Amino acid sequence: MSTKRRPAVAAEHWNLTQEQQVAAARLTRADVELLTIAAELGGLEIGELGPRFVPRLVDAHFLLVEPGVHGRAVARITKNGLAALRFKQSVAKRWWKRRGER
Repeated sequence: MSTKRRPAVAAEHWNLTQEQQVAAARLTRADVELLTIAAELGGLEIGELGPRFVPRLVDAHFLLVEPGVHGRAVARITKNGLAALRFKQSVAKRWWKRRGER
């Protein structure tokens, strides 16, 4: 993932206030892509009230990213009130048995 700072990328995805543009300047391109994916999958709601929301984009640069191999991106509110983005991993159950397993 690229860690190059791209404040203009955040502005392309959201209509930002001046305060939010300052915060967006701290986001990397990878951060913006993860936030966008999470929002598209319904795992993150920016500016909306609900169980999974980031009240301000200013708080978005504090998101903790925990990479996952398989699953979907979800957001949760941490104890200190900040949203945390993570990947919810799912493990496929094997319906067959290997030879020798019974």
